[in-house]
Amino acid sequence: MAKISVTYHAPLGDSKVTEMFGHTFHDGKAEHLDDDTPGNKATILKLRGNRFFEVSGGEGGTAYVKPTPAEAKAKTEADKAEAKE
Repeated sequence: MAKISVTYHAPLGDSKVTEMFGHTFHDGKAEHLDDDTPGNKATILKLRGNRFFEVSGGEGGTAYVKPTPAEAKAKTEADKAEAKE
């Protein structure tokens, strides 16, 4: 059993709290998941591939690359444009 640390990094202008796969994540606050709990392995794998989550511990190490300010702004503008459509 390994404890996996998962930290949510909210994009600019987005909610500071998100719920995914039955877990609630707060911006910048690490949550700990056990990789042997049913369903958590799949959740951890999905979160490793999500650029807004930093996942450390267990197999695979840390998989998070914080977007540059320009990338974050472009994403926010793209989200706003999509919401208007």
